[in-house]
Amino acid sequence: EQVKELDSKEKQLDGQVKELETKKKLFQSQVKELESKENQLVGQMKEFASKESEFEGQMKEQVLKLKHFESRMSELESKEKQLEGRLKENESNEREFKGQVKELESKKKHFESQMKELESKEKKHEGRVKEHESKEREFEGRVKELQSKMKQVECQVKDLLSKENHFESRMKDLELNEKKHEGRVKEHESKEREFEGKAKELESKKMQFESQVKHLESKDNQLVCQMKKFES
Repeated sequence: EQVKELDSKEKQLDGQVKELETKKKLFQSQVKELESKENQLVGQMKEFASKESEFEGQMKEQVLKLKHFESRMSELESKEKQLEGRLKENESNEREFKGQVKELESKKKHFESQMKELESKEKKHEGRVKEHESKEREFEGRVKELQSKMKQVECQVKDLLSKENHFESRMKDLELNEKKHEGRVKEHESKEREFEGKAKELESKKMQFESQVKHLESKDNQLVCQMKKFES
C-alpha cells in the first residue's frame, strides 16, 4: 500500500511538473513580448534564472532518488516523507512562480506608463524648440526695428534727448531678453545631451537583455530534454 501511495504521489508530482512546464512556456511568450520593454526587467530576469537553476537542481536530485528507489526499499517510510516535503516545496515554487508572473505584468504596465510619459516629454521638448526658434525670429525682427529707429533718431535732432532715453530703456529690455534667451538655449542643449545619453543607455541594456533571453531559451531546451529522459 505504501508503494502504491508513493506511485500515486509520483504521478501527482509528474502532473505538477508538466503544469509548471506549461506555465514556463507561457512565461517565455510573455518575455518575448517584453523584449522591447526590458529596461525595468533585467533584475527580475536574473532572479528568475536563479530560480530556474535551483529548480533544475531539484529535478536532478529527484531523478537520482528515483533511480535508487528499488535498492532503498528498506528506507521507504523515510523516502516517502522526503517526497511529501518535495511536493510542498514544489507547490511553494509554483506559488512563487505565479507571484513573479504577476510582478512582471505589473512591471510591464509601469514600463508602458513610463514610455508614454517619455513620449509626452519628447513632444514638449519639440514644442520648446519651436518656441525657441520663434523667439529667435522675433529677436531678429526687434533688432531690425531698433536699427530703423536709430536712423530716425539721427534725423530727428530736436527730439534727441527724449529719443535717447527711450532707446536706452529699450536696449536694457532687449539685453535682459537676450540673457533669458541664452539661458533657455543652454538649458535646451543640456536636456538634449541628457536625452541622447539615456537613449544610448537604453540601447545597451536592450542588447544585454537579448543575450539573457537567448541564455534562458538554451536552459529551457536542456530542461525539456531532461524531462523527456525522466518520462522514458
